[in-house]
Amino acid sequence: MSGFEVDTWGLDQLRKFFEQLAGHAESCQGYLKDNTVLDGGEGWLNDLSGSHDSITQQGADWFRDLAGSTLDPAAAAIKAAMGYYDATEAGSAAEFDGQIEGVSAPAPVETGPSSTGPGTNPTTFGIASDPEDSLETPPDYSGDENYKFDWNLTRYIGLTGSLRQMFIDVTGLLASIGWIDRSIDPYDAYAEPVLGDWAAMRRTADVYRNLANALDSFEVVLLHARVDLPEVWKGNAADACDAFLEELRSKLPGAAAEMRDVADIYQEASAGAADFRAVVDFVIDQIGDAIIIFAAAIAGGTVTATTGIGPVIGGAVALFEAHVISQGLAKLAEAKGIWDSIFGTTQSSMNNFGQISANDYYLPSLPQPAAEGSSLSHLPA
Repeated sequence: MSGFEVDTWGLDQLRKFFEQLAGHAESCQGYLKDNTVLDGGEGWLNDLSGSHDSITQQGADWFRDLAGSTLDPAAAAIKAAMGYYDATEAGSAAEFDGQIEGVSAPAPVETGPSSTGPGTNPTTFGIASDPEDSLETPPDYSGDENYKFDWNLTRYIGLTGSLRQMFIDVTGLLASIGWIDRSIDPYDAYAEPVLGDWAAMRRTADVYRNLANALDSFEVVLLHARVDLPEVWKGNAADACDAFLEELRSKLPGAAAEMRDVADIYQEASAGAADFRAVVDFVIDQIGDAIIIFAAAIAGGTVTATTGIGPVIGGAVALFEAHVISQGLAKLAEAKGIWDSIFGTTQSSMNNFGQISANDYYLPSLPQPAAEGSSLSHLPA
C-alpha cells in the first residue's frame, strides 16, 4: 500500500481490541471446562470418558492458545509499534515503512459496514458482536427421563433387582434346550452399558454449539476490525497487520465447523443411549411377566427336548411364555447391535477429534505473532 499514515490513538484502540478478544477467548476456555464435566458412568460411557477428557482438554488448550499465543502477543506487537511511532519523527517512520518487504496485503473486505466510523470515533475497533453473548448456560437435562443416571428398571434387573436372578435362571434354561444361545445377565447386558451421566453428554453438545456461535462472533469482529484499520493506519506495516487479521479470521470458520461436528457426535451418542434405554424399558416390561409366569410354570413341570416338535417346557403355558421371552430377547439384541454400531462410530470420532494427523476432526492451527516470519514480525518496534 502506498502512502504511510498512522494515528497512534487508533492503534491504542486496536491494542485494546486484541486484549478484549483475548479475554473473550479465556472466557470460552473456562466455559468449556466448567460445563462439560461428566459425573461418572459405567459401560459405554466409561469407555468414552477418556476420549471425552481428551476432547475437552484439546478444545480448552485451543482457546488458551488463541488468547495467550495469538491475541495477547498481537496486542503486544501493536503496543510496541505505538511506542516506535511516538518516539520517531513522521518522516523517518514513513521511510522505514517504505523499506518493509515481503508483505502481501489481503483482498479488501468487500461487504459489511465498519463497526465504528472515522479513526477519531471513540468506538473504533469496538466489539460489534460480543462472543460471550453466545456462552449461554446449557439446559439441565438431568430431569429428562431419557438421560437419568439410574433409570427405573434397575430395580428389576439391577445388581440386586428382583427380576435379575430369575432372568438369569430362565434364560439359562432356555439356552440349555437350544431356544437361545446363552444365559443372559440383564444387568450386564442391558443396564450397565447405559448407566452414567448421559445428561452431561447431551449438555456437552449444546456447549460446543454455543462455542461455535462464539467463534462466528469472533469472525464478525475481526472483519469489522479490517474495515476500521485503514481509518487509522496505512502503509506496509498496516498491510502486515491486515494480513494477520485476515489470517486469524480465516481459521475461525473451520474451528466453528469442527465444534459443530463434535456437538453432533455428543448428541448422537446421548440420543442413541436414550433410544436403547427406551427399548430396554419397553421390552423388559413386556417380558418381565412372561419370565415370572414361565418360572412358575416350570416349577412343577418337566423339561425335555423331543425330536420334531421342539422343546416342551412345563406345558403349553410355559411354551407360550418362552416364545414371548425369546422374541423380546431378539428385540433387545437388535437394539444393542444398533447401539454398538453408534458407539463404535462415536468412539472413533471422539478419538480422532483434535488430532492433527487424523483424517476427520481437528482444530486448525492458529497464527503465532511472535514466530519468525509472522505478518506481525514486520511491524516496527
